[in-house]
Amino acid sequence: MKFGINFFPSFRPSDCTTAEYYQQCITLAERADVLGFNSVKTVEHSFYDYGGHSTNPCIFLSAVAAVTKRIGIFSTVHTPLMSPAYTAKAITTIDHISHGRAGLNIVCGWNQDEFDIHGVRIDGEKRYDHGLEWYR
Repeated sequence: MKFGINFFPSFRPSDCTTAEYYQQCITLAERADVLGFNSVKTVEHSFYDYGGHSTNPCIFLSAVAAVTKRIGIFSTVHTPLMSPAYTAKAITTIDHISHGRAGLNIVCGWNQDEFDIHGVRIDGEKRYDHGLEWYR
């Protein structure tokens, strides 16, 4: 049996600051690595209490990669919201930093509010132009 930890940040700013949250996660990831856990995972969500402290999992996971030695590192990203080329570059960077421990989960997403922020309809079509053409 394999065990891992999954950071799915769903809390309010009154719980702790984002900086405190990230420090707690990095400390937990370091400990999980030492204890022989199989993986560290996180998801991508933006600007809301539901996952709002995980706006760019690849940046967070690069910090985890730098302080761990053996644990697998997995990111979940919304493909309609992020350029596939950007995502590939980011996860490849984590893979290099971690010496081959990175993995990627790709999802289509479901929260229209998050899609609205990026100007994308849930079906993937562009909703309005806000100067971020590289997203599509």
